Amino acid sequence: MHVSPPPRPPGLMPPLWSCAAVTALTLLCVAGAVAAFLALGGQTPPAAPITLAVHTAPPELLLTAQSAPLEAGAPVLVVEQTRASQLAMVGPTLPPVVFTPTPEQIAIGKTIQVVDVGDQQLNVRSQPGVVDTEILFRAPEGSYFIIGDGPSQADGLTWWRIDDPSSGRSGWAASNYLEPVTLP
Repeated sequence: MHVSPPPRPPGLMPPLWSCAAVTALTLLCVAGAVAAFLALGGQTPPAAPITLAVHTAPPELLLTAQSAPLEAGAPVLVVEQTRASQLAMVGPTLPPVVFTPTPEQIAIGKTIQVVDVGDQQLNVRSQPGVVDTEILFRAPEGSYFIIGDGPSQADGLTWWRIDDPSSGRSGWAASNYLEPVTLP
């Protein structure tokens, strides 16, 4: 009686046909890449040399320079005169960027100027607010003061105590009519 060996349990080795299929597919991909590489490369240079033109402005300058190609097919550099109007770009453009200084903030010790009061002048008061306060003096447009105290909120406005170093007067004024200035 002949006893056949028991079948081997499946191992980690994949079937032989799958190894052959992967190898054939890999060789086919490599052959396609090599064929594509050969089809794209190896072209002869064009009959006429490549010309690169650089246009310059302003029109007062007349400069024409051309370098002779060193060999057939070498690029040629041409510099020509062009009017500035020909250099304008066509199409939509962005508005120009306007650089403005960062606005200064009102703070104690800063110099301020009275603005936007016109002929009416700015009421400088005994306390912050418009109710139950006394008007000490009126400051004309363009007057300079130094901030002595504040801010204080009253009657829906921000108030700062302004001091006039030349006359010694001081009082409270609404910030809507005060603008910080930088003196040279």
